[in-house]
Amino acid sequence: EDRLEVKVVAARDLSEVEGGECNPFVIVKCGNEFEQTQVLNHTTNPEWNSARMVFQDVTENGIDHIVVRINHKNLSAQADETIGQAIVDLRTV
Repeated sequence: EDRLEVKVVAARDLSEVEGGECNPFVIVKCGNEFEQTQVLNHTTNPEWNSARMVFQDVTENGIDHIVVRINHKNLSAQADETIGQAIVDLRTV
């Protein structure tokens, strides 16, 4: 079966964003699909232990990487802020 399972566990020592706060969540993008964790408020050491994110037809669609992006949920404005991201090469996993 051609699928990829991803589980977001935790992050450590994230940067504080607005006024010393950090409301982190993770978006995992695989091709045109994406999944997101829940937002954890007021923490720079979040532990999501998320349910598995399942992406189908990865090889069939020629997908060779995923993008894992940690964002800060801005509670007082419309736009969320990116804290950091990593690109994971699936050919080396």
